[in-house]
Amino acid sequence: SFLLRRNFMPVSSLLEKVSGEKKRGNEFYQIELAYSQLKNENKSMKQILQGQKETLLGSYLLSVMKGHRAGLSDNEKDFFGLEEEKSMMLSGFYVPSGDELLRFSIDNVFSELMDGETFCHIENGDYLFYLFFVEQGEEAEFAAECDRQVAYLLNMFKQNWDVEISFRKTALGAGLDSITSLYQQLMQDFTNTPGEKKEAEQSNEEIRGIVAYVLGYVE
Repeated sequence: SFLLRRNFMPVSSLLEKVSGEKKRGNEFYQIELAYSQLKNENKSMKQILQGQKETLLGSYLLSVMKGHRAGLSDNEKDFFGLEEEKSMMLSGFYVPSGDELLRFSIDNVFSELMDGETFCHIENGDYLFYLFFVEQGEEAEFAAECDRQVAYLLNMFKQNWDVEISFRKTALGAGLDSITSLYQQLMQDFTNTPGEKKEAEQSNEEIRGIVAYVLGYVE
């Protein structure tokens, strides 16, 4: 009895610590359940923190792109995992900010198509920006693949829903110091072709059809 009590008390104490209360029944099952819950909570917290980190990175990069910041410090580069030696390309879609469903659809399809690449998603007003980080020596292969996937996306929206989307991309730049010049180059390209900044008006039924197709596409 004494030996049993000695073995049980640490388990009982541990159970109370992980669950916050004393419980009767299979103590090892309760501990396993509490561990599983803590593991799931930890996973959810990591996902939340990763999402916040991506949002913060987008804000930082937008500030640098617009020239509001001189650049990222070495600590900021380390925190965000940005690699200085990679080539960079900035691309963007012009989508009216009020058309949230269309923006959602374009972003999800494009992100899925470019899933194998390293990029940051940045939103600013009517524009969806994607800053790509490309390994040196792979620039030509990346540019060809990007062109292929963008052509597929534009054709899909045009053929299925008669939606014309305005897309632009820059040449590949070297290093993080080129972000501002890439942004200026991209916005100048959009400005030089204002006539293409027009989106076909869609009914609610058509937009819902696009979203339903996209959700099925990315699963």
